[in-house]
Amino acid sequence: MEHAPESHGTFSGGTPGLYGGTLHNAECDRTSMIQFLRANPDKASAWAQVEKISVNDIPGYINQLTPVILRADTTVTNHGFKDGQANPLQSVLQTGTAVLVDPYGVPRARCYCGNPLGPPEPPVNAEYEGPEWPRFDRAA
Repeated sequence: MEHAPESHGTFSGGTPGLYGGTLHNAECDRTSMIQFLRANPDKASAWAQVEKISVNDIPGYINQLTPVILRADTTVTNHGFKDGQANPLQSVLQTGTAVLVDPYGVPRARCYCGNPLGPPEPPVNAEYEGPEWPRFDRAA
């Protein structure tokens, strides 16, 4: 079984298991995410701040989210972890990515890494970095 990285230091938003995710791109495990955040209060605090909830509300909040598989490339504000804080990064999640969505269908957590998600910022002269996958949608 793979283990999530330790809870201190600076990590890229793409770090596997950053906020207690499944390490599998197409499945969600809310219980493991909640347990990880309980065991890592610094990350739980950052996660809760992104979602605009208290740390104590994390279990109830995560349990009311619905696991889905994205059917289209989807832009989001993804959050890495740096210096004890969630740091935002505009990202495009690939079709087939498992996420937890709120009652309005807004992605709130990426299941692979557990990263908290928010709506994307409006693009201003967007430039893409990193590899593109087949059928990558720049209009996402």
